[in-house]
Amino acid sequence: MPLMIIRCMKTTGVDDSNNRTFSIETQIILADLHSGYAERFSKAVNMLRNSSEKQSQTLIAEVSPFLNHTDPEIRCDAIELLMLCNPVKTIDLILPLLSDPVDFVRNCVCRELEFNEFYDKKVIDPLMNCLRHDLSNDVRYRAAVLLGKIGDNKAIQALEWAMVFDEGENYEGDSISARAQWALEEIQKRK
Repeated sequence: MPLMIIRCMKTTGVDDSNNRTFSIETQIILADLHSGYAERFSKAVNMLRNSSEKQSQTLIAEVSPFLNHTDPEIRCDAIELLMLCNPVKTIDLILPLLSDPVDFVRNCVCRELEFNEFYDKKVIDPLMNCLRHDLSNDVRYRAAVLLGKIGDNKAIQALEWAMVFDEGENYEGDSISARAQWALEEIQKRK
């Protein structure tokens, strides 16, 4: 969880690198997310998902600058927090990171889209672009998974291309081509 963001903070709640101040609520959530205790973690996730509009806006304002942090791990922490907080309101902040120069940041975006079951149509084009052009096998694999779960016909051409031409495997040795075929089958089931 957001360990790197916590490391940026002094006990006063200030991010060392940019002198950003965090609200008490954000500090509590960050501490609970990284506590190592399942109960505190679960409580923090529930607080994020059920926060009021004002709390949500505060957290988004406080965490979104970390999407541009020089440390890729901190960018991933920010993606994770923002997707837990309010994926609908933060997706436009997060999608540009599918073009991040660091592959595990791009993979983090895909992982969080899947974890939060964010299968909105606005992610289809960026995911198709990842499937066709990303250099990371893991990112292309996750893009195929997400496109299958979204189930939109718009993705068929990109998935067909991957099924035929992508010979890569993710870090576990799973074929991208086979996952693209699975995704096409998922889309066909929805017709």
